[in-house]
Amino acid sequence: MQQIFLDLHELYTEFCSSVTTSPPLKPNGSIDFDGSREGLDPVSVLDLPDFSIDDIPLIMPLEEGIAAHKRKDMSTAWECFNAHADLGNTVAKYWKGYYLWEGYSSQKDRAEASKLFKEAADDGLPDAQLRYAFSLVGNPGSKFDRKVFIEYLTKAADNDNSIAQFNLGDLYVHGKLGVTNNIPLGTKYLKLAALSNLPKAIEILQKMKINIYEDTYVPLIAIFTKIISKINRIYEEAQYNKKICNALMDRVEMADIAIKTLSFRNQNYYNALNRLIDVMREIKDFMKDIFQLQDSTKFLDSLGSIEDRFSNLINKFEIVMKDLNFTMIIDQQASLKHFISIIIFF
Repeated sequence: MQQIFLDLHELYTEFCSSVTTSPPLKPNGSIDFDGSREGLDPVSVLDLPDFSIDDIPLIMPLEEGIAAHKRKDMSTAWECFNAHADLGNTVAKYWKGYYLWEGYSSQKDRAEASKLFKEAADDGLPDAQLRYAFSLVGNPGSKFDRKVFIEYLTKAADNDNSIAQFNLGDLYVHGKLGVTNNIPLGTKYLKLAALSNLPKAIEILQKMKINIYEDTYVPLIAIFTKIISKINRIYEEAQYNKKICNALMDRVEMADIAIKTLSFRNQNYYNALNRLIDVMREIKDFMKDIFQLQDSTKFLDSLGSIEDRFSNLINKFEIVMKDLNFTMIIDQQASLKHFISIIIFF
């Protein structure tokens, strides 16, 4: 015990002897250790109310609000759109603006609606960009600004809004609103609208005796041709597993012939051609992977994955060719059986 005291004294001398100040101490007896002196220097505790998450109001998901609008339950939809718009949701702002514009909320405030359309438009919503542009036309309390109108109409058109594409094309082709005629630019937007099967755009282009689809498909045909060329080169340079890809090469050749004779008709053909290009890319990547498998052990290890990819590619190809109104003569099951037989004897 004596040694402990000496150690403590040594520590005090070394570290505390130079300290001239010490923390102030409360007067003796001022702290109520046992709680017997309730009135002296009490430590107050806030009386908190009974909090409960059950008191928090629930906000209907925005998707349910849109569903309510579709079933004509405008009151429920408005409540939902209003709540989400107050939270800054872009789509909800657009819907709230639409309700205020049409008066579906039992009140019509087109000035506020235009403001909400602009906020949603500046967040990149194409429909809002279109509506904000047209909210500047004949809207009491707002002055029409042609420059701003065209700016937002162009934003909507460039974001694939077909109504905006038609109106912008019509504006440039016919020089409306005092805009200088720009036939090439107007035709471009009218063609885009026509590809969405917009009757008015198709009608104008027909009157101009312009092929609605031909020029639009040219870039896609160029991409398709380039991919076919790469597939042929990969096949010709391959040293391994060429027989496995013969069934795919048959389809590549038939697709190449088919596209060269294809008569483009509407947006469905355009979409199908885009999908065919994607399938051709997958075929190219598949063949490249197959031809790089030189080791039979690695090949067999990958067998399940290879067979699944092959079957999936065949299926995708048949579907897209059917969408292009081409009936393939090659039997899919026969191709798969042939593929499997080649693997068995690999």
